[in-house]
Amino acid sequence: MELIEPFLNALLEVFKKQLNIPLLAGEVNPNIEFSEALEIVGLITIKSERITGELAICFPKNSYLAIYNHMFSEQRSEISDDICDSAGEFVNMVLGQAKADINKITGLTVERATPEVICGEKVDESRITGPRTVTIPFQLPGEMNEKKFYMSLTIDE
Repeated sequence: MELIEPFLNALLEVFKKQLNIPLLAGEVNPNIEFSEALEIVGLITIKSERITGELAICFPKNSYLAIYNHMFSEQRSEISDDICDSAGEFVNMVLGQAKADINKITGLTVERATPEVICGEKVDESRITGPRTVTIPFQLPGEMNEKKFYMSLTIDE
């Protein structure tokens, strides 16, 4: 999947430059088992003239709250609708950042899409796993207690 790198680089760039959070990326994994329940997932469709797919950024509750609190200088301890909405913004920023590299690598133009957010006690993982999906774990820096979150990418050519 030549398209992994643009998304990986885009996520690292968005978190470093726009959120001021340096991340440590793990290995690309086609069959990941999530170690924690995922409670917030930002999803966005990837569509061009030759490919379709979906990008998901998946968060356990404590990881997402650490990012949200850092970004907004708040001390939230519970998930609310306004907190969930910002997950859609994260995934939208990553896709936006990745589009130029995708165009450069493949010559394809990725269409605009509206993000979706799934928020709840435990997200159904069947939507973010599968035979055509790869997942990359990310670790937050030490001052954020090295919490993890994940990026899942599904592409059909």
